[in-house]
Amino acid sequence: MDTDRILIVDDDELYLRLVKSIVQGAGVKARYARSGEEAVGILKKGFFATLISDLQMPGMNGYELALTAKGLHPEIDIIMITGSESPDVPRLARQAGISKVMAKPVSAAQIRELVRGQAGAAARPRVMTDTPMRREHRDYL
Repeated sequence: MDTDRILIVDDDELYLRLVKSIVQGAGVKARYARSGEEAVGILKKGFFATLISDLQMPGMNGYELALTAKGLHPEIDIIMITGSESPDVPRLARQAGISKVMAKPVSAAQIRELVRGQAGAAARPRVMTDTPMRREHRDYL
């Protein structure tokens, strides 16, 4: 299992490097991916409490990534950062299981506050939901 609890995804290399320096400067550990496909590979290898992703990426966009991430880890918290001004973004984000949408540009202070808050939430014990599989095997656990 990965020790990092936050996964940050953006296809813009320069923006991702900037975010990485801000996150590291805030003393928060995170993993980084340059595409939705790369992020899915990382998510398949371990649990992350939070996924912070860009919306508009070539190949797999942020909505598709969110749906895939929720399929792998239903309890993951997903935050979308986007420059899109489409009025459909909030509705589509909710449908994809995204809990928060932030508009670009996001300031360094906002990024620090966001990842510190998510890192604190990730450190708290997770509550396991009672899924059909869990109910079916409850007597065997």
